[in-house]
Amino acid sequence: MRIFRKLSREDEWVSLSDIMTSLMLVFLFIAVYFIVSTKDIIEFPKVFQRNEVLLHSELNKVLKNNLSKWGADLDTTGLVRFNNSQFIQFDTGSSDLSPQFKSVIDEFFKNYLTVVMKPEIEKNIKEIYIEGHTSTYWSRNSSKQESYIANMNLSQARAQSTLVYLLSSSSLSVDQKKWLSQKVRAIGYSSSKPLNNTGEPLKIGESENPSKSQRVDIRVVTTTEEQIRKLANEHFKNDGSI
Repeated sequence: MRIFRKLSREDEWVSLSDIMTSLMLVFLFIAVYFIVSTKDIIEFPKVFQRNEVLLHSELNKVLKNNLSKWGADLDTTGLVRFNNSQFIQFDTGSSDLSPQFKSVIDEFFKNYLTVVMKPEIEKNIKEIYIEGHTSTYWSRNSSKQESYIANMNLSQARAQSTLVYLLSSSSLSVDQKKWLSQKVRAIGYSSSKPLNNTGEPLKIGESENPSKSQRVDIRVVTTTEEQIRKLANEHFKNDGSI
């Protein structure tokens, strides 16, 4: 009886081992199939590195020594935010550029355009947005909706004023202005993206810094998404999935 029980336990262990081995083989086959079937997708990170990482690296090389002087920050996406630490860009309720901001914008764009107009960078740029922003404040007698609409008009006016100023600036060449007219768009975001005291996007529970919220940001829109979508479509076509 003891021998029988011993053999049964050994048989039970062998059966369990066989099951585990079979499962491991199944998982291995799935993994191999996944790797083989998605071999084209290794191009995705290459596209991101070629576009986004290269853009930030080149902008940082050219701009980093003057960012603090301009009162600006450059993040990893290539967004340039003028944080109002040195001067006021716009007076409250106004779309007129301050004299200090005009001087900064002239110098900034002379440097900025040397990067984005490089052939290896330009080919991956879809558009550049001059984004106008306001604080969340307006007249005390206005409703939230009325304030938002009024700020929407003001933010659009600020973005347009910045672009118009650049297109008429004597600091930029004719070719640079032509490039701006083809690539740059002026967009207003109203008060939808307020900033805190450190110039970062406002989080729940934080207090807004109105002077920092009244600003323009410069954002590059690359063709990365389009290139990745194209690679994905080609992959699925080759794979027979669509």
